[in-house]
Amino acid sequence: MSNIYSQYYYRIRDIVTGQYYSGSKYGKDANSSLFWKENGYFTSSSIINDLIQEHGTERFEVCKLIHMNNALSFETRFLQKINAAMNPLFYNESNNNWGIENPAQNPKIMNRIIEKKLLIGKDGLNSFQRGRKKQIETMGEVGRKISAQKGVMTKRLTDEDGTTSMEKASKKCSITKMTVGPDGLTNAERSSIKGEKTKSQIQENGLTIHQAASRKGAHSMSISEEDGLSIRQKADQKRINTRNSPEWIADNTYICSCCNKEILGKGNLRQHENKCWGVGERND
Repeated sequence: MSNIYSQYYYRIRDIVTGQYYSGSKYGKDANSSLFWKENGYFTSSSIINDLIQEHGTERFEVCKLIHMNNALSFETRFLQKINAAMNPLFYNESNNNWGIENPAQNPKIMNRIIEKKLLIGKDGLNSFQRGRKKQIETMGEVGRKISAQKGVMTKRLTDEDGTTSMEKASKKCSITKMTVGPDGLTNAERSSIKGEKTKSQIQENGLTIHQAASRKGAHSMSISEEDGLSIRQKADQKRINTRNSPEWIADNTYICSCCNKEILGKGNLRQHENKCWGVGERND
């Protein structure tokens, strides 16, 4: 049995003109059960999407849908074999000239893809904004309210004992902190004492942790005579350069489980999903 959450190759046919379009879907959001379905995936081709908007999905029929480990490689070899970019029987505008590798592993290709998605169209929106707008319009006001209230309602559900899951968690945490051990101290008191001892403990350099941290902080603020930058400024600059690189962007781009929007960074993904699901914490 095929796994619907795996990459796949597909080919569709325009039943009016007889022309084809071949493509592949891969990544975390590759779900063949959503292909050519309402609110699902309808290829990345602007030509095909324009035809769908004008004539509807009924204009096309799905000829092939095959699950495979290297869907992009298969698609590329097929397009290059038939020279789809110059073939009048195909809507494809290119033969995937980047080769048979995954574009996410090629910095130059990934950079071009991101730049293309950020281009502003005739409607004044880029690809990300257009996708979000479509999702909002599809859900409608009622759908957004239901999504926002779902997590809140889950947290507020009352069990047989008359308490909610949030109240149970809070009570359990309080009981754990106030539990008295064999030494006559609560867990909270023991943790506090341990922390103070650790802070005041003398290290091999003759300094406490506080003193060592203070000295390290002062050192990081010192200015280098070579370039006029402090250690902290150099570290900040290095981090900025790294996060602007196509490799880092490709490795740290995630898909929102609610709206399928591409989000850069795990922290941003968590915040976005919290807003998207309408609660402070997601409830799966």
